[in-house]
Amino acid sequence: MSVYSIKEPVSVATIVESMNVSTIYEPMSVGSPYSNPVRSPGICDKPATPGPIAKPSRYLPRPQLKKKTHLTDINSTSNWIIHIAVVGTSSLAAVRYNSIQFYNNLRLIKTVHEDMKRIASTPDNCYAFSNKIGSISIYTQGGEYRCDIKTLVPRLCCIAFTSNGELEVADSTRSISFIDYQTGRVLKRTLGGLFQTGSPYIAVNESNNVVITDWYNECIIVIDREGRTLMQYEYGWSGDAQLRVCTDGDHIIVGDITNNRVSLISPCGVFLRHLLTKADGLHDPNAVVIDHKGLLLVGDVNGNLFEVKFKE
Repeated sequence: MSVYSIKEPVSVATIVESMNVSTIYEPMSVGSPYSNPVRSPGICDKPATPGPIAKPSRYLPRPQLKKKTHLTDINSTSNWIIHIAVVGTSSLAAVRYNSIQFYNNLRLIKTVHEDMKRIASTPDNCYAFSNKIGSISIYTQGGEYRCDIKTLVPRLCCIAFTSNGELEVADSTRSISFIDYQTGRVLKRTLGGLFQTGSPYIAVNESNNVVITDWYNECIIVIDREGRTLMQYEYGWSGDAQLRVCTDGDHIIVGDITNNRVSLISPCGVFLRHLLTKADGLHDPNAVVIDHKGLLLVGDVNGNLFEVKFKE
């Protein structure tokens, strides 16, 4: 499997994704908050040169901000949305400062005062939360505690699920573990040192490969089940660039806290477009996820939830 390392602008003629339409580039007007005519530091500051359009793209040339909702947290001194997940057509859960919250149609129905780190939706339509003591807590959509999954994984941080229901966990040894959701048994574990960031964010793409934000090495990497690097996107930011990540198929959506924007990256590591920026009122996009309608949901440090239509 080839490893792509994107450091300079790359033309579509150089990298051809014959099985995907992600290399279709629609022209964007100069000065649009979604175009990138001027070089600036941070992720996605080097868009690829547009090439010939072979067939229509499923991604909109200009994303549409459909709705902005403030998720009020009256039980906390901080509005900060740390992480979010969705289940079904109406349920959303959020990790807040020293609490987790459960919403139905964006109406708060329950707050649980537990200090959790990350969240993922489970195969049986519940929520899984990672904590700071090495276990994973399962809650229903209504916020009722169900059980804990105890693992031997040291200082687990971010969690995600594959399409076949396996739980994937990043830990302090810089490895990824594949865990049986029903039993907590570790099915497979990669070698350590895959990434340098102590507490990365991870997501799983359509091919069940793991997408990892490695802030320390200033890149996003995609690995397979054996721990082999399939793609590496280097964004060239010199500083503490903090990134959040989710996937749409095999495409990667990156929340860039440092530059207050959310961007779309192709499966082979080519910048496509910005989906949400500071011009939309976004500040520190801490959480990104795709809902059942295919809308992008973005939670920020001010407690705002943005709903963005970015594809047909």
